[in-house]
Amino acid sequence: MSGSTVNSMAPYLKEKKNITIVTNSIEILTVLIGNNGLCVHSLGGTLDQREHRTEGVFMENNLKGLRVDKVFMSARAIDLHYGLMSETLSETSIYKCFLAAADTCIVLADHTKFTSRGLVSCLPLDDVDTFITDAKTPQPVTDAFHAMDIEVLQSVLNT
Repeated sequence: MSGSTVNSMAPYLKEKKNITIVTNSIEILTVLIGNNGLCVHSLGGTLDQREHRTEGVFMENNLKGLRVDKVFMSARAIDLHYGLMSETLSETSIYKCFLAAADTCIVLADHTKFTSRGLVSCLPLDDVDTFITDAKTPQPVTDAFHAMDIEVLQSVLNT
């Protein structure tokens, strides 16, 4: 997956060894260039220049049949009723394709995502295994996730 929140993981991955990364993010690919300890797969597809990612049928077909342990994703907004939300319909299929390929779904989201709204519901919360968020996330939100058996990891992030 791509997006500024997920892309912020890339510098931490750069130092890892013996892991495989599958991404549609141009920024993640750029950051990881030069690390011979990683196996990095670009999914190809149609370039979305605004979001610096690839998308579309070609990207989705390349993702089908792959199995990954974990998918890390984010969203424009997260709503307790509507789940992960976006501004475009095209993102819905991206979320579903990545989710279908993964054993575990981990969502990275700072506290601002929980007070925003999106146009399109992309993924229900019952598909999420873990939220990684910051300490400013409202307690009622984390309590609701716990009630849904979603693991919540809070850290002190530069948000």
